[in-house]
Amino acid sequence: MKTLTLICDNRPYKEGLIPSWGLSAGLKDKNGWTLFDLGNSPDIFLHNFQSLGGDLSEVNRIVFSHLHHDHTGGLGAFRDIGRPIELYLPEPISDRESDNLKAWGFEVKLVDPPGVSVDDLWIIPILVGSPAEQLLIMETGRGIVMLTGCAHFGIENGLIEVWERFKRPFGLICGGFHLAFRSKIELNQVLEKFKTLSVDRITPCHCTGDRAIEAFSRTFPDKFLRVGAGWSYSLEV
Repeated sequence: MKTLTLICDNRPYKEGLIPSWGLSAGLKDKNGWTLFDLGNSPDIFLHNFQSLGGDLSEVNRIVFSHLHHDHTGGLGAFRDIGRPIELYLPEPISDRESDNLKAWGFEVKLVDPPGVSVDDLWIIPILVGSPAEQLLIMETGRGIVMLTGCAHFGIENGLIEVWERFKRPFGLICGGFHLAFRSKIELNQVLEKFKTLSVDRITPCHCTGDRAIEAFSRTFPDKFLRVGAGWSYSLEV
């Protein structure tokens, strides 16, 4: 069984977890964890991850959507891990930063267009806007699972990119949609774009913003799921 779990988010879902501005999601199967972002703090990430039954020794790879602190700040939790972990970056870092990460044990990998395939996952850069940002994609029996960190590129642009590449329905779209800072007109345009696509479940969080989250709830009552730190979802058929 493969599951998706929100480890860090601004909003709580499961009692005992610490909400904090940031995002971390984990994909777990029999082979271990793939982590998508790490929230803003090593202590918060580690507390939440371990409270959810996570074990750092079972983490195989980390994918950073982009390099803002609220998505990378938890990296220090792995400083003394003592074994290789793949770390996928959306843009180059300095030689000094790279050397430091390699000294910690990370295998630093830069994701260039058109992206890379790792096991049953795709890491896909979106070549619009700033900062450099990438999506984590998985094909499942329920359709395409799309994880987005902050969607600074415009969530609608990410939807179009993934649809044009895979031509398959979306089983789940999860993450920060970055709509807290966009106008009501732009929000309505995004909602209209979602209506044109086959989407089974929509789970906006983090920087989506309360106004936009409630708009998704009203517009897609049968597809919307309210989520937060500790929410988990089975990706099996």
